[in-house]
Order: sequence, then C-alpha cells, then structure tokens
Amino acid sequence: MKTFSKFIKEVSATTRKSIPHLGSDTSNNLDERVFLDLLDFIEQNYKNIITPDKVNITEKFDGFGIRFGLDSNKRFFIESSRSGPVYDAGTFRNFAINKFGSSNPIAESYEDIFKTLSSCKELQDILKKYTEQSGIKILAEALYLPNKKENGGEGEDEYVVFIATRYKKQKLGTWATFILFDAIDGDSVEFDQNKKAALFDDLKRLSTNEIKFETPDINEISSIDVSRETSQVKNFVKQIEKKYGKAINELLSNPSRKRSDLQIKNAVKNKILQFQKELATKIASGIMKGKLGDIEGVVFKLANGVMFKVVSDAFKKAKAERNKEYGT
Repeated sequence: MKTFSKFIKEVSATTRKSIPHLGSDTSNNLDERVFLDLLDFIEQNYKNIITPDKVNITEKFDGFGIRFGLDSNKRFFIESSRSGPVYDAGTFRNFAINKFGSSNPIAESYEDIFKTLSSCKELQDILKKYTEQSGIKILAEALYLPNKKENGGEGEDEYVVFIATRYKKQKLGTWATFILFDAIDGDSVEFDQNKKAALFDDLKRLSTNEIKFETPDINEISSIDVSRETSQVKNFVKQIEKKYGKAINELLSNPSRKRSDLQIKNAVKNKILQFQKELATKIASGIMKGKLGDIEGVVFKLANGVMFKVVSDAFKKAKAERNKEYGT
C-alpha cells in the first residue's frame, strides 16, 4: 500500500514496528543471539523470575492500528499504520478511490473514526491539556465494532470476534474501544511515565457506553520462574562451545556456505528455537487471561529495551481455523 506522504504535515509519521515472536516458526522469530542475551539479562537482573513489577507486560489486541493527536498548531489528525498524519475528512476515502476505483471498508472505518473523534470536544480538550510544543500523538489499537467478524454467545457470555480473537461484548464500547499503548510528542519523543499515566487516566475517564478507552497493562499474573529453562540453555551452550571450540555467537554468525558449517549452524539454531518454544509455552500457560475476553498474545519489554511477544495457544488455534476457512 502506498503512503499518504503528501498529506504529512509537521507531526512526524510513526512507522509500524513488528515485535519479534518468542518460539515462533515464522520469519519474525526472536533472533537466536538476542534470545541468549535475553536469558542472560533475566538471570542477572531478575534472578530468573519474571514479574509484572519488574517487567513491562502488556496484552496484544486483535484490532487495527490507529494514532490520533494534535500538531503544533492544535490541528487534529488521525493516522493509520502506513498513512502518516491525516488532517482532512475524505482523505482515506479519496486515496482508496484513486487506487481501487471505489472506497472500501478500511477507508470508511478511518473516515468514521476521524469524524467521531474530531467532533468530540472532551477529547480535544484532553489532547490540548497534554500537548507539547511540537504536538501530541496517541498510539493505539482500535476494536471498531462495525468491523467485527461475528457475534456469539448470550448474556454475560456474548462476544464479538475480531480477526481470530473473541472479546466480551459487554466490556467493549458499542461503537469502538481504543487500547492506549503510548504517547509521544510531534517529534516522536516518548512522554515520561507520569505524564503518560495521567493522560491515559483522563482518557479512560472519558469512556462512555459507546466509546471506551482502555490500557493493555496486565497485572493479575503470578511470577514466572525460568530458572530451569535458563539452566538448560546454558548447559547446551557449554556443550556446543566445548565440542566445536568456538563461542556460540561465532557459530551462529558464521558466514560460511560450506555444507558442514551450515549443518552445524542450522542444528544449533533449531535447538535454540526448541528452547524458545519451551519457554514460550511456560509463559503462555501462566498469563493467558485477557482483559476484555480471549487473548491474542502478550508483549514483554525488559529494562534493557528488548521486546518480544508470546502468542496464546487459543489464538494459534483460532488463527489456524480462520486460515483454513479462507484457504490461506
């Protein structure tokens, strides 16, 4: 998809960042060397115990990316994962028409969100209250009810499905729910934690039956002891380094295309992937309870800035069923 670069004004565009998965068979898996460094960091700084008071743990939702805010002149904008800031109604629709010959549900979703948020005086007042000189931007995920896949259940168990995840209908806004992940200024500098927390609290208080604002933080989880997993990996590394007389990172980064070297490298990588899967399974079994219903996955951010994602078994199963249904 092309970008709306000609519509970008003053506020910097926010590029989409993909978070690597722990123990995934996809190309977006956590790098082996990063995984080894991650275990070392957890051992040295957290004593092999992962707890929400030490590690930033947030829920991943199955909606679509949305950013909104004000530029330095207090002009309201919204932004998709690829558009850059858009200040005028009709921009998403016109882009779709020019590219595809007609508008589409995605473009109309952004148009509806732009119209609704731009006309909400209470929201505009909160944004103005917290805006920096260069502007303000909220990074969020939208659970937009008109885009739901299906309904199901009854009463308190009634739910809606977005992509492959079920959410309890009674916990969602009847029009949309916005999950607030981050707040930055117009130059993409992150707000300090206290200011961001106060901003998000104000937005959450703005919630109505129709529109809700929520944060993805997860606190109701028990500590996760990864001592056994760390010990297994360390023993494997010692054995490999002794066997080949080289540091593990040297083996993993070896550029040689010789068959023997590739066999060694791939064997090491596959074993480390197995360790990643075992660790991901342990983490998933302890925290997979969603804030609004089922849970897609959980994102971890360590004190050293390393981020990784663990996907729930329920989401993997639902996604596989969806892919089977649509033949993908």
